[in-house]
Amino acid sequence: MTAVSGSKQVSRVKDGGFTLIEVLAVLAVLALGLAVALPNFRQLLQPSPRAVGQRIAAMLRTAHLAAISSNVTQTITFDLAAKLIRDERSRAQIIVPSPMSISLTYGSTGREPSAAGTIMFYAQGTSSGGEVRLTGDAGDKSTISVDWLTAKISIKQDDEQ
Repeated sequence: MTAVSGSKQVSRVKDGGFTLIEVLAVLAVLALGLAVALPNFRQLLQPSPRAVGQRIAAMLRTAHLAAISSNVTQTITFDLAAKLIRDERSRAQIIVPSPMSISLTYGSTGREPSAAGTIMFYAQGTSSGGEVRLTGDAGDKSTISVDWLTAKISIKQDDEQ
């Protein structure tokens, strides 16, 4: 709109900005998107049984190599009640996240301890053997197996078992 005031032309332009309804509509869309994405984002923050299993397998492989190179038996301790796995030599620890469960079968008899157990790696390259099973709260599983004769460490996921 143009207004004439004497010999001057004055241009009146509507002030730029958003209306209250436009701002509320954008906020509603953002809130809806956040409500949909937030539960999925939380799942991404919690480690999966696969990720924890890979960390445990790495700890077991390190202990196996340390036993051979140092010519000393290496022990990995599993405290099932505290969900704590510890390398007794290096004092490295892995804490299994709270919603995840862990179980252990170890030794030649396939014992399942109620509170704690160990997997040992010997200087000649063998081990006591065992199997660690991790189960996530969504039912996803990961199994880490240690062969007693070769001390080979393998990981199986729920879709491979």
